[in-house]
Amino acid sequence: MLLYFVGATLVVPLAVLALLGSVIPIVGDVVFGGRAVLVTLLLGGWLPAVLVLAALLVPDLLEGHVYQRLIVGADPSAPPRRDPGPCSALVVPR
Repeated sequence: MLLYFVGATLVVPLAVLALLGSVIPIVGDVVFGGRAVLVTLLLGGWLPAVLVLAALLVPDLLEGHVYQRLIVGADPSAPPRRDPGPCSALVVPR
């Protein structure tokens, strides 16, 4: 939506790329969001590119630093579960 209000070109393809990239945890935001910012920078200028970058980063930062602490708590009582891995089923106890 911000791409449209900023006046960026190729709004629909860039929005679809950013949406699909947000499904992949870390790499998707960097790769696909970076493409959206780069295209906006090349075709629209630096101010729209900075606004698009802020629109892509702010939700991720809020999710990682604010929302997670509100949902999980600042100091969760249970330690994180340790995953034994796929090979633990192959180990035969004595």
